[in-house]
Amino acid sequence: MKYLIGGLCLLLAVTACGNKRQSSLSLTATADSALRNKHLLMADRAVDTSRKDPPADESFEDFIYRLFTGNSFHQDTGESYYTLLFDQEKELEMEVIDEDTFHTAQVEWIALDTRVVKSIRYVKEEGVWLPKDSCRQSIEPTVDSNDFYTFYARFVTDSLYQQSHIAEPLEFITIDPEDELSILETTLEPGQWYAFRPQLPVGRLTNINYGQQNDNRSETKILKVNGIGNGYSVLLYFRKVDGAWELYKFEDTGV
Repeated sequence: MKYLIGGLCLLLAVTACGNKRQSSLSLTATADSALRNKHLLMADRAVDTSRKDPPADESFEDFIYRLFTGNSFHQDTGESYYTLLFDQEKELEMEVIDEDTFHTAQVEWIALDTRVVKSIRYVKEEGVWLPKDSCRQSIEPTVDSNDFYTFYARFVTDSLYQQSHIAEPLEFITIDPEDELSILETTLEPGQWYAFRPQLPVGRLTNINYGQQNDNRSETKILKVNGIGNGYSVLLYFRKVDGAWELYKFEDTGV
């Protein structure tokens, strides 16, 4: 089945981690030892990068590129991508912003091993995106101790566990090889996932809070992996079925 890709646009608002209405995670205070986690030190270096020689009249896309490709950050990670988290498919459209009205953004670094989140609030002033304040907090465990972050940390490091937590068949959405302007929807049988599997972030995730929900108690989660300046884009759709998480849909429509 084929359909054309459509554009989406929505006005957005983001608040700092202290705002309970826009809280992206259920959080509690963190221990000092966790604050020294190596993944969160990358967030500190990203802040340093974002202060260096920012260009005038900077778009949000340019800011994200500068934030994640700064010398100190990129040398530490070697990564050419960042990730976004959503609870529902309808929230994906929030990523498309109005540059004229979008002037505040919250960027989060999530360390999966220590379950610590560092949130940094950026504000655009006189055409330049600059860091304003930050906080570090820990992810509160769910009642069943089986939230998405616990699951994902194992899913990407344990191949047997990963194989047993993939739906059969797995929904697969990709660019139609016969018509690059259209999308092909199909399914993957057991074993085919490994032929198409993208690079999966390990150790930490990032998130840009556009105002979407990111509730730790949610039983659905969408992880989007965006390439930096290269058109790469992958979406992984997870859900909880009978208390167990599974990957049920995989979308690879990047260029």
